[in-house]
Amino acid sequence: MGTRIITDSAGDLRAEEIRENKIIELPIVILVDEEEFYENDTILKSEVYDRILEGKEVKTAQITLHSFFKAFEEVAQSGDSCIYVSLSSKLSGTYNAACMAKEEIIAKYPDFDLTIFDSKSVSYGQGCMAKRAAQLAQEGGSKEEILELLAFYRENMQILFTVGTLEYLYKGGRLSRTSAVLGGILGIAPVLGVVEGEVVPVSKQRGVKKAWRKMTELVREAQSGVLPFCVLGNSGSNEDEDRFRAFAEKQLEEKDLDVILPGAAIGAHTGPGVQAIFYVTEEEPKRSDG
Repeated sequence: MGTRIITDSAGDLRAEEIRENKIIELPIVILVDEEEFYENDTILKSEVYDRILEGKEVKTAQITLHSFFKAFEEVAQSGDSCIYVSLSSKLSGTYNAACMAKEEIIAKYPDFDLTIFDSKSVSYGQGCMAKRAAQLAQEGGSKEEILELLAFYRENMQILFTVGTLEYLYKGGRLSRTSAVLGGILGIAPVLGVVEGEVVPVSKQRGVKKAWRKMTELVREAQSGVLPFCVLGNSGSNEDEDRFRAFAEKQLEEKDLDVILPGAAIGAHTGPGVQAIFYVTEEEPKRSDG
């Protein structure tokens, strides 16, 4: 008996990361002009941005109770314990749906050891937690040790990002029409962060390059020595990715930074052109067994 890790596709893990770490990933529901798709299953992350650029209305919906129940039942029948690493409860109803599904599965399998863990994060912040939890599970870590590790990452994971246009923040109700128009005229590029599971404004800069600079300055201010973990996100063009990576590597004095594509959990609300930094400033605590 061991511990299985379940997460959802909002964590933006690559297919090989899911496979290698034996993670069960549930696809979030994506509505394109009300037509239903499942992320990484019936629609790719890149295709989500294609639909947005085509002018289609793209929204996300929470994972159904039935989907959760099926995934939980698979683990319950195996005899393993389980941890579901959820997208932030303050950004989606998915966490609450998982909690409701837990009540149903425990009623059928009362001995099933299931924990619903609110990552208070999104995209690769959430994905990193699920990946490290799964790696520790494969190394033989106990469920208690895995939950301690998850708590460390939830406390220390930081996310900063900027957007290529204010249009989608306005459409999503996060920005007034006046602010969007004035911001577009003035070339304002907001720096946003995720704090206690919520997206919050951090700074306003004149132009994307200055937003990148502000983000890297904040990372440098927060780090103690080298960065234990740093991954970039980009949903702009390939040229945007190359420029952003080169800029971040120079400013942070890092080499060969990985770049992931943020999925629909972010893209449906921000549109294309997002650049993000996911980072941890503290070293991961060592296990007591060395």
